[in-house]
Amino acid sequence: MTRSMLVASSVSPLVLLVAIRLWPLSSCASVALALMALLFGLVLPVVIVARRKVEPQPIPVLSWRDESSQVPTYLISFIFPVAFAPSGGFEILIAYAFFGFLLFTLLARTDLCLVNPVLLAFGYRLFAGTDAVGRIVILVAKSAPVPGVAIKGHPIFTGAYLFDQEVRQ
Repeated sequence: MTRSMLVASSVSPLVLLVAIRLWPLSSCASVALALMALLFGLVLPVVIVARRKVEPQPIPVLSWRDESSQVPTYLISFIFPVAFAPSGGFEILIAYAFFGFLLFTLLARTDLCLVNPVLLAFGYRLFAGTDAVGRIVILVAKSAPVPGVAIKGHPIFTGAYLFDQEVRQ
């Protein structure tokens, strides 16, 4: 459920852009999509509050790298083409629906739902680290974790955490 909610919030800018693009064709559909985009964007605070209620776990990673630079890549790859797609009639609606389905599937089946412009807008950044066994660990935090300092995080889904606190030793 959490992953689906993150997917919804990450596609909210795209849904809003489609709403704007469809205004000349159908103001009713445009308003409905704009309201959907708002609802999708407001799902993110619900996810953050819900995840903070889950018991934090130690995260055994010593170094982190900032992965927030993937957000502009997401915008250029997924949103930019829709912004400049030619306007048309019914066929453009089908193309948008198909593109949305592909994007939603990609986001739902990968960790890309964390590459989320709404997260960045709320001040959260993504950090990636590798644990002792070589698995990638993703941390969602407002600022970079201090290298070498033990931290705890609230699990979002397997291998992804919402920063909670530094652990004093």
